[in-house]
Amino acid sequence: MCNEGGRIMKREILKQKLSEQHLTQGQLASKIGICENSMSRKMRGKREFRVSEVIAICNVLQIANPSEIFFDDDVLNSQRNISFRKGNR
Repeated sequence: MCNEGGRIMKREILKQKLSEQHLTQGQLASKIGICENSMSRKMRGKREFRVSEVIAICNVLQIANPSEIFFDDDVLNSQRNISFRKGNR
């Protein structure tokens, strides 16, 4: 996993989804409208995916829940805990 400015990406799961769809990183880049170099930097965690790119990737790879790839369970759980605490004040 790599931290991307607050977004956590599960790189290996994304690679697996690409393989299942018989797509290369470059093909995915083309389908979501970014250049291959940009996709490479984002896959390595050097740059952050935009929300629109996350949505496009999920559409292309038929992923119903973006958190399956783009967020760590610990991050999601901490967000739930924060929301729960706010409700108890």
